[in-house]
Amino acid sequence: MNKKFICFTLILIFFSNLLFAANTDLLIYNQPILPSNEKIGEITFGNINSVESNMIKIFQQEYNLDWIEKNVKADYRYNFTQENSKIMLSLLPIKTTMYCSKIKNYSNNKAVSIFISNDKIIDILLDIETDKIISISFNRYSF
Repeated sequence: MNKKFICFTLILIFFSNLLFAANTDLLIYNQPILPSNEKIGEITFGNINSVESNMIKIFQQEYNLDWIEKNVKADYRYNFTQENSKIMLSLLPIKTTMYCSKIKNYSNNKAVSIFISNDKIIDILLDIETDKIISISFNRYSF
């Protein structure tokens, strides 16, 4: 009797594990596992034409008037150029490795950070509708 009970219990445990292991609706299986950086949080490489991949591409381009017209929202262009032109001219195009944080969505805008391989971080605020730059911050490091 004792051997039958132990055998039945083992079979029951084995099949119950198979039953729960086959459940792919668990949230852990549906979430992408992203690498993390202690300074900017989760790093994403983005899909083709995603906001994250576009941020990497625009910072690899040369800074000029076309860059401003394509990437900065029209209402903010004057202030953007007044505040950031010197830094942007010295920074762009970035030829070193860059990592983009996962987009943080807020009610009226989006925020993203770019980590440059030499420990420089750029914080960017984007318009939620057009994905164009509203504000940019370089205050975490010095030039």
